Amino acid sequence: MNDAVRFKTMADGSQGSSGDPVLYFRADIDPTDLFETATSRLDSALSLLDSLANMPRGTMADVTQIADGLTYLLSDASGMLQVVHGLLMELKDRREAMAPVTLLSGEGGAK
Repeated sequence: MNDAVRFKTMADGSQGSSGDPVLYFRADIDPTDLFETATSRLDSALSLLDSLANMPRGTMADVTQIADGLTYLLSDASGMLQVVHGLLMELKDRREAMAPVTLLSGEGGAK
C-alpha cells in the first residue's frame, strides 16, 4: 500500500514542533472510526473548556496549559473531520455517477 495515500500528516497545530511533521493518522481507515476519534477529541476539548470556565481564578500558567491542550485537541479533530468530509464528498460523487438515468419518453423504454 502506498504510504502517501495511507497516512495523512496531522495539521501544523497538532505537531508541536517547527521541524518536519512527526504525527500522522491513517486516512484509509473506516470513516466512522475516524469520525469517532475526531469527536472524542472535541469532547475532550469541551471538557477542558468546562474546567476552565469553572476553575477558581488561577495563574496565567494554568490558562496557558489548558489553551495549549485545547489547541492540540482541536487541531487533531479539525484535520480528521476534513478527511471525513473529503470521503463523504467522494461518496456523494460516486452515488451521483451511479444514479439511474431517466429515459425520455419514446426512447427505448417498454411501452
